[in-house]
Amino acid sequence: MFTVPRSRVAEGERLFASLTDWVRRTHFHRGHLALARYGVFKGAARRSGVDPKSRKTRRTRYVLSQAYARAAGLADHDKSMPQGWTDYNKFITWASKVRVTALRSGRVLQWLDNPAAHTTPGKSFAVVMAFTAKAKRVAEGDKLWASHTRWLAKHHATTGDHALLYYSVSRGKERAHPLARRAYPDKYSVFVITAVFASQAGLDDYFQQMKTSWGDFKAFTHWAHRGKIAGLQGATVTHALWK
Repeated sequence: MFTVPRSRVAEGERLFASLTDWVRRTHFHRGHLALARYGVFKGAARRSGVDPKSRKTRRTRYVLSQAYARAAGLADHDKSMPQGWTDYNKFITWASKVRVTALRSGRVLQWLDNPAAHTTPGKSFAVVMAFTAKAKRVAEGDKLWASHTRWLAKHHATTGDHALLYYSVSRGKERAHPLARRAYPDKYSVFVITAVFASQAGLDDYFQQMKTSWGDFKAFTHWAHRGKIAGLQGATVTHALWK
């Protein structure tokens, strides 16, 4: 998750377009190492990490999301990126001048897919949330996100403007330096939740339903506010590569 001042947005746009082009050309022909999901989401950074109606700030927030069929796929990506992507050094320089919070790598715990739906850059919308939890809160987080996945699978639309296109929950260790491949993991865990909808109306409906019909919403709110929260709500999908 990259929080970017206005002066760095144009450069970020070009770099993420360049990265997407490199990934498209190189990452879908590697068998068991293949990339399963890739997306770049963009929206205004808001004052609250959880309230989608909170006031916007002057900064833009980007989220780069990738999912691989095997852990070896991510390792292969990390190894090939510095040599294979021509804009790698420019990206690292750009990222050093913005605020970065990230889950460097983690296991996908929950996954919902909608093979009949199509993600359209510029028209589809996403919410991406990152919750940092102490070790003693991880089991509770696992339980709550499993509950949330069951509720979402049962209640959300799969067709039309409200359709849920893709959803995942990942968890891994927080690292002192989010972009460093070998940074030592600390004692905290990070849950990253990504949900992509066919339209803004679908995203709005998701937030409303979650408050009124998910039985564990109050327990989730209590759990979430015991750790750190970062989020991007109402983000436009700017780039998408779905296998």
